[in-house]
Amino acid sequence: MQIIKEDSILEYIQFFLYIFSGIFTIKIVKRLIELKESKFKIIAFSILAILFFFIAFEEISWGQRILNIETPESVASNNIQGELTVHNLAPLQLKMHFAYIAIGIYGISSRFLLKKIFPKQYLKFRIFTPDYFLFFYFLFAIVFWFLISYFPSPLSFMAGEVMPLWKWQELFETYVAMAFLFFVVYAYREDLRSKGAIFTLQAVKRIAVS
Repeated sequence: MQIIKEDSILEYIQFFLYIFSGIFTIKIVKRLIELKESKFKIIAFSILAILFFFIAFEEISWGQRILNIETPESVASNNIQGELTVHNLAPLQLKMHFAYIAIGIYGISSRFLLKKIFPKQYLKFRIFTPDYFLFFYFLFAIVFWFLISYFPSPLSFMAGEVMPLWKWQELFETYVAMAFLFFVVYAYREDLRSKGAIFTLQAVKRIAVS
């Protein structure tokens, strides 16, 4: 299956998904500044934008294969895939599964727990939590990386050929990238645009009263 191999179309799809996520996160930062939101929110989403762009270029090895750049021996010896990437360095790559599981757990539970445990702070911090419609995107991440971490036996069949589950990693990484894009788009549209409309209405009322 060419689509699930390294350097496949899925990696380039992930690149664009993260690039668009970074662009929308910048729009969120600009909107937060316009609404004079807390510095914490502005800084947090600024960092998130940088992370999205960083991950995007990590996915295509910083253009290494496009530009035919050879990996220096000093880097290749410490990189599991012999690439100019950070996430494939041996100490980090072996922990990536747990990072995806943690992201998945946050994705499916953060909004519910925020509303349940901190109801008074829900509207203020809801923007940091993925909407409920993204539940299954993050659930897939938990299930998949849990299986390949603790049950790495061949479980999938394709075209009559047994395929180890880990070979489907690119597909599930794409699901996570899509979830991030949907998260920031809806954070901008549902939390910030509507909030701006509420602020505008309140301002009009104040002017009318005065």
